Amino acid sequence: MLSLKAIITGIILTRVQNKTFLRGIQVTDTEGIAAFDTLFPGHYQGRATHTHLMAHHGGTLLPNNTYQGGNVTHTGQLFFQDELKDAVEATSPYNTNTQAVTTNDEDTYAVS
Repeated sequence: MLSLKAIITGIILTRVQNKTFLRGIQVTDTEGIAAFDTLFPGHYQGRATHTHLMAHHGGTLLPNNTYQGGNVTHTGQLFFQDELKDAVEATSPYNTNTQAVTTNDEDTYAVS
């Protein structure tokens, strides 16, 4: 079975004062699946709640958990159903954000 060793990441692991800002890398299994836990993203005016992802192929995961080489094979954004966003936005700390919430239909990049 072919293992592509694809990497899904928001950006190559970047450290700023020992913080990764939820960026990281996940190596896929032999089926090409990666699983990870994260936080639900907050919102900002003008964009629907979303998260970025990037898939890399053919590089090397280094011992310090950074990724080198290979090719980017996909760059995209994941959007969430408005009903899910509404439920999350009703909880703390999301309900303290005073910026206007943008729905998927209102977002320039979200495909409805």
